[in-house]
Amino acid sequence: MSASGGAGGWGGLLGRSGSAGTAGGAPVIDLAYDSADDYMTVKLKVNGLDVQHVEVDTGSAGLVIPITFLDANNLGPTLGVTGMIAYGDWGRFYYTVYAPSLEFGNGMTTAGTPVAVVDSIEVNEGSGWVPLDQSEWSDSTWSASIQPTMGVGPYTGSTIASPISTLPSGLGQGLLINYPEKQLAFGQNPLPSVNKVAGWFYTALTVTVTSGSQSQQSVNVTSTIDSGGIGGGVTQAMLPANLAYLGVGDELPPGTVIQVFAPDGQILYQTTVTESQYESGDAPSVWTTSLGFNTGIIPFLQGPIYFSYTPAYVPNPANFYGGTAVFDFTSA
Repeated sequence: MSASGGAGGWGGLLGRSGSAGTAGGAPVIDLAYDSADDYMTVKLKVNGLDVQHVEVDTGSAGLVIPITFLDANNLGPTLGVTGMIAYGDWGRFYYTVYAPSLEFGNGMTTAGTPVAVVDSIEVNEGSGWVPLDQSEWSDSTWSASIQPTMGVGPYTGSTIASPISTLPSGLGQGLLINYPEKQLAFGQNPLPSVNKVAGWFYTALTVTVTSGSQSQQSVNVTSTIDSGGIGGGVTQAMLPANLAYLGVGDELPPGTVIQVFAPDGQILYQTTVTESQYESGDAPSVWTTSLGFNTGIIPFLQGPIYFSYTPAYVPNPANFYGGTAVFDFTSA
């Protein structure tokens, strides 16, 4: 895991210099946006094997890859750890943890990084849970939901955690998701900070929802800044009176305005629900109270956001998972 090489820099953006990759290049890789699935993806290698279309998810922690994307004979020994991830009430993903090397590109490599390899799946058919054969994982019914996911959240209280934190030579201190430049960068924040909040999974934000002439402001709402949250969501208590008819699972109608503020009152971003979002099913929706507020992908499409793993997670009664989210853009 050497990080020697030429001087580090920042490709194409203004800001302070970053750390160098092992080959001396900027610590930057390509970032794509999948408009059909409404999330961002990168490419990486697992023990030398290319893995495409890996979702970058700030709302989870740990690299999770279905076995069908990997070479089962080239994973090495397991760490003796297994587990299950529940996806709503429809799917249970059972995994085994391995520790392969990861290559992000541009000379950035880790060794022995815990990865959850999904080797069996159960789906709920109404009458009970039944196994889903691996031959069916690529069927159109399931394929969109059975994809590699790189959770980059700050939580480290499990065997699997953000693989970014295992990068060498300061590259693991954080990451910049910069969709306007189609880049994911590692290390220090190379851009000037505009606003910041403590944590991102979870944090406290103030949210105003406006429909027509009526608004409802919710202060210090438990929130997730979640690149994997698609259109995001609000709770029923966050709705103005003229949207009180909406139930859990309903989308906010076109024209609804959401403004999101840091605890100090500074605006982080705002968005207006569009007809196309509503028709495609990607508009913010009403979530159960326990989920709080979720940004979804929306702020990531507006500007660069940096995620620092400082402060580190330590068990605490407030369930603060650590980290700092830094908005490097000014809301329009």
